[in-house]
Amino acid sequence: MDAVQGLAVDILSDSYRFFLEHELGTLAAALPQRLSAVGRAAVEQTGDFDCAFVFPPVRLQREQTGALISTLLHSPAAVDETEQYAAEPWILKAFDLPAMETRNRPAGAYVLLYRDAPVPPETRSQASRAKLDRLFANENWNGLTFHEYLVLQRLWLESCGDHRFDHYDHQQMWLPDSRFGDKLVHAHWNPKAQRVEIGWCKPAKRHTQRGAHPTRVVALD
Repeated sequence: MDAVQGLAVDILSDSYRFFLEHELGTLAAALPQRLSAVGRAAVEQTGDFDCAFVFPPVRLQREQTGALISTLLHSPAAVDETEQYAAEPWILKAFDLPAMETRNRPAGAYVLLYRDAPVPPETRSQASRAKLDRLFANENWNGLTFHEYLVLQRLWLESCGDHRFDHYDHQQMWLPDSRFGDKLVHAHWNPKAQRVEIGWCKPAKRHTQRGAHPTRVVALD
């Protein structure tokens, strides 16, 4: 097995193990047994996207929304008490979640490529959804989705022991590939309440702290 194949196996096995360890067996079972040639090539040619995670089909992610929220946003993590989930997540009109649109994702399983880096400064202070969309289109970027955020915030908390991925003070983020009409979903960790907070609104000039993580999506089917 060459180095690239080995890395691809590691990414797939790490993703599978994450879902199993968090009692999300339905999602683990929906991952492919091996990455396709396209998936392996994507891992090899990541460019400045230095992290990857394999996700099951969006349809299954949506079906498991309740389990993802309860398991990844509230169950205890092996971290310091100050970083612990001390309260249930605050989600604006959680009963509306089934109506949320997921954009730019394939029907089947896929590799999500992203960066071990703060949100780019050019993604902050975008005065409208159209301007943020234009920036991402010009850079050939995808954004994060609601369900991907649930996974990655927990993954980074457990890996780093803190909420550097989505901390309110410097990492408030838009999730550009999840939206309600012309409203974008946004999320952050509130350190005072020790909880994740998720809402949706139209981007405006007042959102000076809020940025967005670029991603690349590679279909595996």
